[in-house]
Amino acid sequence: VKTAWRASRSLAMLQAIKFLGQAVSTSGVLADRSVSGSFAQMLVLESILEHGQLLFLVVALLTDEQLTQHMAEAWPTLFTARASRTSMLASAGVAPVPVSFRAQEAAETE
Repeated sequence: VKTAWRASRSLAMLQAIKFLGQAVSTSGVLADRSVSGSFAQMLVLESILEHGQLLFLVVALLTDEQLTQHMAEAWPTLFTARASRTSMLASAGVAPVPVSFRAQEAAETE
C-alpha cells in the first residue's frame, strides 16, 4: 500500500508542477507574449511533463525500496518448473486449467 501511495504522491506532484506551468503559459498567451526565450523553454518543459507521465511513473515505482525488495523476493519464483507452479496453485486452492482445454480454446479462436 505504501508503494502505491508513494507513486501516486509523486504523480500528484508532477501534475501540480505541470498545472503551474500551464497557468503561467496561459497568462503569457493572454498577455500577447511572443513564444521566445524562457517562455519557449517552459512550453517545452510542460510538453515533456505531459508526455513523460508513464516514464515518471515507472521511475517512481523502480526507485521505491519496498517494490524493488518485493520484486527481488518474487523473481526466482517466476521461472520455476511447471510442476512447482502447479503445486503452488494447488496449495492456494486454485485448480489448474487442463492442457486439453487450453488447446481446444486456442483452436476455437483461430
